[in-house]
Amino acid sequence: MDAFEFEIDPVNEEEMVSRAMENGYKVLSQEITIDDLLFTSGIIDLVYLPFDFYEMLSPDEFVETIKGEMVKHFEKEEQFEKCKFLKEMKYEDYCLLFQEFYGKI
Repeated sequence: MDAFEFEIDPVNEEEMVSRAMENGYKVLSQEITIDDLLFTSGIIDLVYLPFDFYEMLSPDEFVETIKGEMVKHFEKEEQFEKCKFLKEMKYEDYCLLFQEFYGKI
């Protein structure tokens, strides 16, 4: 195992995915900022998101991640208002949210 690899406990994987989706929604809906998320977690490594805010998703990746994986997650959780928001989000709006972070790392 490489120094930066770690094993994920399968029991906690669902919780990590759920936390990532919730954090992603809160950031995309501007309920919280990336800074809020980073500094309230206390440890940057514990910030879970379904996308990397330092690397811009391509339009296809945006559709796959935001309008695909995230929508499916919230449909399963029966959180349909979140689904509606994500389905209506435009790629340009996503890009504007993370513009200040792209290429910083």
